[in-house]
Amino acid sequence: MFTDTSNSISISGPVLMAKCRNKKGEMVYSEINLDQFIGNVNGELKWRDNRNDNKDFSLLARNTRYSEGNLIAECVNRNEQWATSIINLNDHIANKGGELVFQ
Repeated sequence: MFTDTSNSISISGPVLMAKCRNKKGEMVYSEINLDQFIGNVNGELKWRDNRNDNKDFSLLARNTRYSEGNLIAECVNRNEQWATSIINLNDHIANKGGELVFQ
């Protein structure tokens, strides 16, 4: 879980930012653009995987925020209705030697 070795975690648009512990034990700044890995599928945040190419969630989302390991956003569905969706970033985001990465 990246949250175990990171602090000052925040999000701005699709970009997750944090200070992450590197191999020397220092806290270094890192960021990752979540649009590359998360999409909005009919109003729900979904991870990209081998079966789909979900990405660019921020194009159909608003009020994006970070809370306790989760990305929270209001996402629009096919009926143009907005609903809150939550996705656990610890499922696929990791701190590898001070760098936030998708795994």
